Amino acid sequence: DAIANVTLYVAENSYAQSYAKKYGIAYETRKAKLTVVASGTCGENAAWTLDSEGVLNITGDGPMADNNTNQAPWEAYKYQIKQVEIGKDITYIGKFNFFRCSRLETVTFEEGTKLERIGWGAFGYSSLPSITIPDSVTQIDGYAFYYCSKLTGVAISENSKLESLGEYAFKADTKMTSLYIPDGVTKIGSAIFKDVTGVTLSVAE
Repeated sequence: DAIANVTLYVAENSYAQSYAKKYGIAYETRKAKLTVVASGTCGENAAWTLDSEGVLNITGDGPMADNNTNQAPWEAYKYQIKQVEIGKDITYIGKFNFFRCSRLETVTFEEGTKLERIGWGAFGYSSLPSITIPDSVTQIDGYAFYYCSKLTGVAISENSKLESLGEYAFKADTKMTSLYIPDGVTKIGSAIFKDVTGVTLSVAE
């Protein structure tokens, strides 16, 4: 067999890998080269870059811009977004920024984050399964996580500076079972768990 001693070096999940599998050719995979899919601005001093592995990186400082539904700067690419990384100097996640990001798996915040606020509907209808709210956040706006059907955990620590939870913040998040409310919270909007049953609230003594 002419190909018995041939080993192909192919990019992971590439056509070449499929070809080698189909025809029984020995192969070794290598990581596909990371490329920038798209980039732009998302605030007066904030910028974004989406790479070929589905990582959306938010850099710069200050607030991200607000958006209407389905009009985020990365709208044409939102179904490619698997992970969002928020830089430490971003202070606000804008209105509807990650609305209907249906492949979103993780949101992480750079160490030392100065994030203060999560905007109205910011993660609404997304596929986010869990999130750790940075201690620096003081305000979660109304509808911020509504209809997140996969959301099971929203981690808020005892050191959180959270003061306000907006109305319907977790509406229809039917997989949520618990939420910790830190002692600094002085305002909770109406029906934060609308259409959700069996949620246990843990409150500071």
